[in-house]
Amino acid sequence: MTLVCNPFLPSCPGSLQIITERYEKGSLVITSNRAFEEWGEIFANDLLASAALDRLTHHSHTLVIRGDSYRQRNRRKEKENCLRLNQILMP
Repeated sequence: MTLVCNPFLPSCPGSLQIITERYEKGSLVITSNRAFEEWGEIFANDLLASAALDRLTHHSHTLVIRGDSYRQRNRRKEKENCLRLNQILMP
């Protein structure tokens, strides 16, 4: 199945339908940088978010990774390097 839009935006219809169709029939991998508590905002409806999360978390393994992402770490290092370079070039 190929998705043309982000299924977790209210502007993309059918996100709950996709989850429901896959429920107990096959695997579904979803990554998100949002906590479950924030999914009501994503679906623009707390009831739909609750239904989706019920299906997604039933028989699931949830991995929560805390801390900075590699992109955040790299961005911070780039800023630090840029500041050092500016200090060297413009004393």
